[in-house]
Amino acid sequence: MRKTPWLITTALACNMALAADPTLQGLQQQINDLQQRLDEAEERADEIEYEATLSKVKFGLEFSNSISSFNTSNGNGTTNHNGGKFATEVHLNMNARVNERTKFSGRLSVTRGWGDMGWSKLPMEIATGRTADGGPIVFLERAYVDYMILNGLHATIGRQPATDGPGSNLRNNSGRLSTYPALLVNLLGDALIFTYAPTYFDQSQLTFRAGYSKFYQWVEGSGSNEHFTGVQKDSDGDLLFAEVEGKLPLGALGDNLAILSYIQTINYSAPINTQALALGPVNMGDIQVVNLHFENNKMLGLPFSWFVSGSYFNAKADDGDDAARKVASANGISIETRAQLDSMAAQNASLQQLQAVADRLKLNNENAFAIHAGARVDLPLDFKIGYEFFHGSRYWYAFSRPSIHDPLDFRNTRGDVHDIYLIYQLDFNQFLRASYTNIHNKYSNNGLAFGGADPVDRTAEIFMLMYNLKF
Repeated sequence: MRKTPWLITTALACNMALAADPTLQGLQQQINDLQQRLDEAEERADEIEYEATLSKVKFGLEFSNSISSFNTSNGNGTTNHNGGKFATEVHLNMNARVNERTKFSGRLSVTRGWGDMGWSKLPMEIATGRTADGGPIVFLERAYVDYMILNGLHATIGRQPATDGPGSNLRNNSGRLSTYPALLVNLLGDALIFTYAPTYFDQSQLTFRAGYSKFYQWVEGSGSNEHFTGVQKDSDGDLLFAEVEGKLPLGALGDNLAILSYIQTINYSAPINTQALALGPVNMGDIQVVNLHFENNKMLGLPFSWFVSGSYFNAKADDGDDAARKVASANGISIETRAQLDSMAAQNASLQQLQAVADRLKLNNENAFAIHAGARVDLPLDFKIGYEFFHGSRYWYAFSRPSIHDPLDFRNTRGDVHDIYLIYQLDFNQFLRASYTNIHNKYSNNGLAFGGADPVDRTAEIFMLMYNLKF
């Protein structure tokens, strides 16, 4: 509240001229009444100004609840059943048009399993709060600013909308939420991305993108606190990204989208911290992935939509010095190179086990591929039925994480996936989805880019009923 001398002077002058009560006490009372009314008016003006500022931020909420049953079996006849597992997921969306050139977008998320009365696990940033077992931690799922540098040229900086990209839209009954195809990247990422959409290509809506991200950023740990001071001991994991997308001139075939994407990771780094092995971040090598995605919505004007996405994966393991040095150090041995460990193991057979551990912490120096395809038919009476197929080769690895919609993360399957689902649209804001997913892994260590891939015969079935609300 702002009290200024001129207001009091004005009040005194007005009251001296108009006051019915000439006494000093009556004059003072009128001054106090006038000041109170001025304070109330100023408070209302502050509230209006605050509400006008807050109105720039538009909030939205997404709520999902699922019940899942899991059946698993191994080739040796061992079977397991885990049924009736409930989970809840909440997203708080925030959007603000700051001015004509600047826009902010953000999203907070949390996932919890029902009846989760305790939670002893450490929060994992790489899990991003999306896994079905969840926990009480609220995660920053996205927070980025779009800035228009020139007409057609934009810069986007911050935590990117890199989850549920094209390829997830049909099954999740949603619009496009991500820059990247889901088969290329389906996790969170902090990045700086430049987008150029020249007006010359209005008809094809051709768009070019290039960006830089940190796949892993080393920080020095001190107890439960992490900070940037200290000596750099490990290399950061960097990621370079390039993409071109647009619509193909297919005439009556209908609305379509084609995306060609490429990512290159430099110093693929992963923190290796388990009860048996606590090494910290280990640099393992480089990875590159090329992805080609095409989708066609409402083909030929019919209620039929489909997509196909294919990826090629190539990994180049480094010389293994970092892994060998840290494995040896954890066992009280000081070395600098893998060659030193090999020389010592040749003279001491007991060190061969350390060699084997170091070997497991190297990238699979292999090529791999994956293909993901799906289609959906929108039926009368607000029903939609769809089917998806996924195949990943022996050494396939996807930059993907599980979610409440896909608790076993079938994009990281080294084998085959069949998924069929039925969606019932309750109204514009909410729907139900029933699904059956069959995942057959033919090789081990799916979801890891290192550690080898041994032949296995493992099958998992997921029966799920999902309720989703968006407003």
